[in-house]
Amino acid sequence: MKTTTLVIIGTSLLVVSGCRPASELTLDCSLEVSENISTVATLSWEGEWTDVNVRWGKQDDLQFSTQADGNSTLLTGHPAGETLFYEATAAEGNTCDGSVDLDLPPDFLPNLRVDIYEPSLADSQRYFMFGVFDYGGRGDLMIVHRSGGVVWYLEGAPNQLLLDFQSKQDGSGFVFNRFDATFSKDIGVLTQVDIQGNLSDEIRTPLAHHMFAQLPDGTMSYLTMDIREWTDPDTGEVLDLIGDAIVEISPDGEQETIFSVWDWLEPTPDEHFDGLSLYPQGIDWTHGNALHYSPERDSYLLSLANTENIMSIDRSSGELMEIFGAEGIAVSAGSTPFKHAHDPSWLSDDRLLLFTSSSSDLASGAVEYEYNSDSGELTEVWNYGMDDGPYALFLGQATRLDNGNTLVNFGSGGKVREVTPEGEVVWQLYLPDGQNFGQGRLLSALPAGAPAD
Repeated sequence: MKTTTLVIIGTSLLVVSGCRPASELTLDCSLEVSENISTVATLSWEGEWTDVNVRWGKQDDLQFSTQADGNSTLLTGHPAGETLFYEATAAEGNTCDGSVDLDLPPDFLPNLRVDIYEPSLADSQRYFMFGVFDYGGRGDLMIVHRSGGVVWYLEGAPNQLLLDFQSKQDGSGFVFNRFDATFSKDIGVLTQVDIQGNLSDEIRTPLAHHMFAQLPDGTMSYLTMDIREWTDPDTGEVLDLIGDAIVEISPDGEQETIFSVWDWLEPTPDEHFDGLSLYPQGIDWTHGNALHYSPERDSYLLSLANTENIMSIDRSSGELMEIFGAEGIAVSAGSTPFKHAHDPSWLSDDRLLLFTSSSSDLASGAVEYEYNSDSGELTEVWNYGMDDGPYALFLGQATRLDNGNTLVNFGSGGKVREVTPEGEVVWQLYLPDGQNFGQGRLLSALPAGAPAD
């Protein structure tokens, strides 16, 4: 006898009701709570059934559907704290339906608030996934529906940051980085989990921090501290300086450093190098804070907040292609300069989008620049937030969406906004005071992957 299994995301209270046969045979339904995450349950039925069509969602709107392949399928995306209704129909006409009252999110998750939401603009990207952390250094992972309901989460641990959270390229689950909140312990890892929260792989990433990238060929890369002794030419003092390097992990697990800022920049004791340090291992020289890979260019963008530079790096050779900012291609007069720049990405051959924060003006926001090869400068062509956005002391993102809007994540400012080219806010998500957004991404659907056996 073959068993078909359905996994439901968002429940720990399991109540099955209303199974009704369409013939003399019946679908005998049963539910079992996942041992890993209280919001995951398994719906099973017995019998030899073919082409089972499953729909689920609200009572009057079973907006999600899937065709069961083999003996299992996943149901995802329904918010915790609501009643999930489902209906499964086999090709033979037999039907099982019922409902489940979903538990509220666990207490360790922050309370979210959405006060602006235009559903018509979010139909293709229903969910927002992100890392969240408090000032005590505890990090967790969350996925919320754009209306604010929690649809998936993973509990972190004290004194560990989970800043960068991504869907795996093969659709089998998630991958996120993890490192010590004070950087006093070298515990950096890239962790991969399935949709049920089961650990599928962990890759050690020594001295890793901030962000990582997934490449189309299965390679992964991450930012790491590159600590070297340096002699101050003015004083003769020997210091431990922390630069940044990019390490690639091949699909077979081999790790190789393909780039280091030490090969292209010379440390200069100035206002960006004053002996203070975020890291206990030495003086924070470059402070790399974001890494993006462009498959169209086969290149990386690396932002260096302390030196006010953004580097474009050829992936195949590890050579520096261009440097923007204080040490290279300048920002034109009258344009917003790089100040603690974060999350740069190419929009086209000559358009660069990034998030910047000016501590002197207490201003943060997304800025789009055009690179003019004739003048050799970057000129601002659009910005949002620099005049009226919340201030982000650290972190932040700017992501251009397929609909032409821009997702602006204010990081430690605790707010995320989707804005139109005209600057109209069409979606806004708040965290309570003391909570901070890590890296965030919009999703059209949660990863599939197989349920646990």
